[in-house]
Amino acid sequence: MNISIVGIGMGNPDTLTLKADRLLKKADLIIGASRIMDSLGESYLGKKFSEIYPDKIKDIIEDADVENIVIAMSGDTGFYSGCKKLLLVLCDYDCQVVAGISSMQYLSSQIAMPWQDFKLVSAHGIDCNVLGEVLSNKKVFFLTGGNIRVHDIVDILCNHGMGKVRLIVGQRLSYEDEEICDDLAENLRNRRFENLSVVLVLRDNEDYKYSGNISDDTFIRGKVPMTKRDVRGAIVARLNINDGDIIYDIGAGTGSCCIEMAMLNRKAKIYAVEINEEAYDLINKNIAEFHAYNIETILGKAPLAIDDLPAPSAAFIGGSKGNIESIVETLLDKNPHVRLVISAVTYETLTEAINVMKKYRFENLDISQIAVTNTRQVGAYHMLMAQNPVFIISGEGVANAERIMFL
Repeated sequence: MNISIVGIGMGNPDTLTLKADRLLKKADLIIGASRIMDSLGESYLGKKFSEIYPDKIKDIIEDADVENIVIAMSGDTGFYSGCKKLLLVLCDYDCQVVAGISSMQYLSSQIAMPWQDFKLVSAHGIDCNVLGEVLSNKKVFFLTGGNIRVHDIVDILCNHGMGKVRLIVGQRLSYEDEEICDDLAENLRNRRFENLSVVLVLRDNEDYKYSGNISDDTFIRGKVPMTKRDVRGAIVARLNINDGDIIYDIGAGTGSCCIEMAMLNRKAKIYAVEINEEAYDLINKNIAEFHAYNIETILGKAPLAIDDLPAPSAAFIGGSKGNIESIVETLLDKNPHVRLVISAVTYETLTEAINVMKKYRFENLDISQIAVTNTRQVGAYHMLMAQNPVFIISGEGVANAERIMFL
């Protein structure tokens, strides 16, 4: 028995490779999705079975008494294909895998744009961080379908201030009614495309590069207190931000810390919580200034303001309005393992933060004092200008820890 897993390209037989065409013509049995069977039509004489689930495909093969079997896969067998799972199920068989032309390759050729620097992402029945991918890469190719379709990508970009980003959308690729649309995201809000379309997002005209530890002078300041660069860097480092993390910045001030977090990891989601309206406006201005669109601002007082937010991976409390304990309780209710960082500029806040974190049995409790002295040029000399010392308290929550007062 000869089994071949064959990538058939877009679906139009014109995109088949010569080898794929030869194997299909020789096949006694062809198995694949109904859409693929329809696209092959009567061109190939082998008996056809519409099936996509690997276990059921194996059952069909085991019941078949034929010599040549082709399992037809859309696109390329190595590009977000069902071939990977199928090979695991058919591990007892000697299968050959035949590459096809992927939708990414096809679109690239149609628009005469090399694809070697595309970031390739599947949103076809798979959850993905659309915003994070676009912010992290200048050229992102999305396969769409399932929960994320073209209009979802358009809405995400437009809702986060990226309506001017260029999109190239391809639908019905390789067929006579193929359509390739090239326009700004904001111009596509009222368009609807087929479910199985592809999207290339291009933001060559905007540079969101992060070089590390942003200069204080770069921020829009106003009269709101701001966490300075050296202290900010220490705080953000202790949060240990990873891809996909959800981070709270409570008492965000001008937004300097949350901007630093958002720029450091574009695939993290940051919630900036601030009660002061002037500060809230400054945060939004700084978000636009830095293109830090993975930040969402919340006007309100914690812990009430964070009640409806998704569970945090980590949180920074830079201002609590005297509510440290109730904020920490809410954080732990949402995620018992939350990573927590608190800054304090007064002895009272320091004491409260330590007692609360000990009360709730935080692990790896770390307490540091940072005292920074910068220089200011006065004539031919440089004067030392000391900043107020800041305490940084950090730790990690423990699931099912008994909550008793530390004595």
